[in-house]
Amino acid sequence: MKKIHHIGFVCKDINDAFSAFNLSRIDITEEYDDKEQNNIIYFFYLKQNNLWMEFVVPKNKNSTVWTFAKRNNFGLHHLGIKSNSFDYERSKLNKNEGVFELKNYFLSINSFGGKINTLFFSFRGLLIEFVKNIK
Repeated sequence: MKKIHHIGFVCKDINDAFSAFNLSRIDITEEYDDKEQNNIIYFFYLKQNNLWMEFVVPKNKNSTVWTFAKRNNFGLHHLGIKSNSFDYERSKLNKNEGVFELKNYFLSINSFGGKINTLFFSFRGLLIEFVKNIK
């Protein structure tokens, strides 16, 4: 199994994340305005677990997570997995029934080492986001 890079949550209001995980605004490592996906993303690092938590808050109805937030208000959305090769991930996952490649995005997240490429898959209903650093 590959290393889990981060756990992604969606919430209508970041204050829900603060309450649920006993966090505060000063615990935010980075805040990112994702104009392509119409979201604000908040990053928190859990040092004791060597793990990132990502909270995605939709900005408007054009957000990629708007429907999820409307339906669930707050919930686990995806697992982020570190990847060295999206071609490898595609070759393994696309062989499975009920698996769909969704979309990839290019972002610049300082907390994740700078420029990254992400690739989303729906694996029988579970969303997996592969994260690859761009050199």
